Amino acid sequence: ERLARFVRIYDENRKSIPEEKLAFRQRSIQLMSREQLLSQSSDWGFLMLNEPSRPYAETRTHEHFENFDRIWEVVTRNGDPAVLDEIEQRNPVFSDLPWNIYEPYE
Repeated sequence: ERLARFVRIYDENRKSIPEEKLAFRQRSIQLMSREQLLSQSSDWGFLMLNEPSRPYAETRTHEHFENFDRIWEVVTRNGDPAVLDEIEQRNPVFSDLPWNIYEPYE
């Protein structure tokens, strides 16, 4: 919900955002979308039901939630943009994920 709301607000105000901030915001949205997808991987829920693998699945799911929150902090509180590089390098998947995958429909 937070991501969809952020995308909607970004989309509504995109024309008034300076050009140098557009790419940064789009990249941030893309990374938050990716972390959300990774946290919802179908395997994590299954692995949490299997006692030997439960701690690993819980840890990985929490890591993706924490990454989402860290990206959110960078974007909304002018945090260190190097955090985006760190997260992007740690999970280098879905690099072609569109930033507007959660764009609101009319």
